Parts: sequence; C-alpha cells; structure tokens
Amino acid sequence: MQRSSFVIAVVVLVALLGAGIWWIRELPPHGNGKTRLTNTPPDVAILQLNNRGVGYMERFQYKEALDAFLQVYRQAPSWLPGHVNLGIALLNTADPNQVTRAVQIFEKILEQDPDNLHAHFCLGIILKHQQNQEEAADHFRAVTRRDPHDPHAWFFLANTLPPLSAEQQECFEKALREDPNLVGALYGLQMCYRVRDPKKADDLLARFKSMKEGNSGNVADIKYTQMGRYAEVIGHVAASGHVSGKLPLFDPPGPPATLAANTTWATPSDFGSGPDADLVRAVRRRFGGALVVLDFDGDGRPDLLLLSAVTRDGKLGDVLLRN
Repeated sequence: MQRSSFVIAVVVLVALLGAGIWWIRELPPHGNGKTRLTNTPPDVAILQLNNRGVGYMERFQYKEALDAFLQVYRQAPSWLPGHVNLGIALLNTADPNQVTRAVQIFEKILEQDPDNLHAHFCLGIILKHQQNQEEAADHFRAVTRRDPHDPHAWFFLANTLPPLSAEQQECFEKALREDPNLVGALYGLQMCYRVRDPKKADDLLARFKSMKEGNSGNVADIKYTQMGRYAEVIGHVAASGHVSGKLPLFDPPGPPATLAANTTWATPSDFGSGPDADLVRAVRRRFGGALVVLDFDGDGRPDLLLLSAVTRDGKLGDVLLRN
C-alpha cells in the first residue's frame, strides 16, 4: 500500500514539474527591466513574421497568431508593437491564464510608455470584462485624453459609468459625434434620454431600429475587430489615417438628387467626338461611371464624388453628393 502511494506521489510530482516547465518555457521573457521599448522597425524577417500573426488574427485563428507573435516578441524584444500584438493575441484567447499574461505585458508597456493607447485601452477592456468598472474607466479616460476622436473609447467608457448618469450620456454623445453609425452608443443614448426627454429618446430609438434592420450600423463589442482600433494588432509601423464609415443604403424609390441650376446629368453624347471621347464612352459602357468615396467634410460619414457625371453650361463637370 505504501509502495502504491509512493508511486502515485512520484507520478503527480513529475506531472506538476512537467506542467511547470511547459509554463516557464511558454512565458515570454520579462528581461532585466533595462530593455527600452522602441517603435524602430526590426529587420524584414521579423516584419514578415509579424504580418503572419496579423493574418491569423484577421482569420480569428488566435492560437496560431499567438505562436507567431511569441516568436516576434523573443526575436525583437525591444520592438514595442511586438509587445502590443502579443498582449492582444493573449487577450483574445479568452483563457483566464492567458489574459493574466496579457495584463502583465500591458502593465510593463505602461511602465515605459505611460501614454500608450493600446495598453490603456486593452487593460480597460480586460478590467471591464472582470467587472472592475472604476479601474477600467481610468484606462478609457486615459485614451480619450490622448485621442478624443476615438468613438470606441467613449463608448466603452460610457459603459463603465453609472447607468443613465449625466457623464454616461455625455460619453455616448461624444461616441456618436465621432461615429454616427455606432449602434450601441445610439441605443445607450436613447436610454439616457428616456427619463429626461421621451420624444428625443423615441427619435433615437427609431434611428437605432432603422440601422439594425438595414444592417447599416457599426457594432462595438468585446470581440476582435469590434473593439476599435486600439484593440487590433499593429500590422505596420506607421499608424493608419482616418477611415470613413460604411456606405449609406440608398433607397431607389426616393427622390433623385437635386442638381444646381443649368446642370444636368451627363449622357454619352456629352463626351464629345474623336478617339478619346469614344474610349471614354466604351469604358463607361463596360465599367460604369467613376466614383470616389471620401469624407469631404470630416463628419465621419462617407460622401460620394462622381467624376464627369454632369454638364454645366455645356461643359462636363464633377458632382459631390454629401451624406
């Protein structure tokens, strides 16, 4: 009996030691604390490995992404985006142990870079999910101070605040100012107005339902690609510029656009004569008109520029359709 107990104890000890060795091997090295993090790009091989991790994240293959970012982390220990990406990959595994490791990484980043927006935002997401609303709010506030134009930071901050409070209402309004199509903020704002201004709440609710039915809104949730830019992995060194929202859904039975005086929609004959005009007509017949999507007035909603789409006083001209 004693021999059996001894054998069982040895087996358990070996199993525990094996698990411990695996855990230590898998843990990223913390270093001696003297390595300074930098945005300086590493060599091409590291960037290619990072891009592989980014590709896995976009396919929601978090384990494969984690393996790639672990290699980036170890081979380029001073590259800040490598730390950020590893933390985000760990966060998205939804494994409590991995999430704890993500917290450690983001906290280490903030020790050297106290204003790092990715670290603050992701810590806010984790703490909010853990029901630690006050600390989560502090991290989201840090993001809004440095980037007051990020709608997701305002939205998640609002959801850490006392329900229906004036501060929560203000945050939902700021989120919608930056992204008018953020349906979660729209719903939250109508709830805030429900006790103060029922008519306005009804209008907001009608707008919310219209977006939901038309699937034209932007969703904010604790899921990868739905948490905002600061919870997405860094795929390149330079930060991307502003991206406009989704295209509006045009209702064909509605009234046509009203053109200015002496302006009409261009017809094939308006392109003139000669080889150049014939080529333009052929291209238009095959591919349609030339259309550019842009945010002309910077309101976060896409506007449309149609090239050579109208004639004005006998001359071809462009037309801007503002949303």
